[in-house]
Amino acid sequence: MRHGVSRLTLAACLAFITQPTLAHAQSTPSDSVRQALQTLFDAMHSADTARTRAAFLDGARVIPIAPQSPDAVIGGLTVDAFVTFVAKTTGNPWIETMKSVEIRVSGGVASAWFDYEVRRGSTFSHCGVNAVTLRRAGPTWRIITMAFTNAGTSC
Repeated sequence: MRHGVSRLTLAACLAFITQPTLAHAQSTPSDSVRQALQTLFDAMHSADTARTRAAFLDGARVIPIAPQSPDAVIGGLTVDAFVTFVAKTTGNPWIETMKSVEIRVSGGVASAWFDYEVRRGSTFSHCGVNAVTLRRAGPTWRIITMAFTNAGTSC
């Protein structure tokens, strides 16, 4: 024992001091959902079709809501059609940024609602809102539906 402090007491103090840091570093379900979305956007940016496809569950839909007819019934795109579109952006990639993200998680389902902004390379392209539903698939989250508006440049 040195200076009246036992090793056990020193260890307890260190554990107490580092505990908030360790707890803060742990991922929450919302963090995992956000990371799944960011992984999709990173894949789109690099025109990585395999990673883009992997972000979605089989049978998922991508549903654009046209600004000129927002009340129109839209069947949406298959994931394959969306992936084909993403593949065509090589050389001038889509860079999508999430803003004002609201995520809700309950068990194995999650929803994310957020404003987005897209650039083609360094040039602003468009903005809008994404409404995404996801399902837990093992340790990761995968997209069931991704509906989005396109407000053009009026954000």
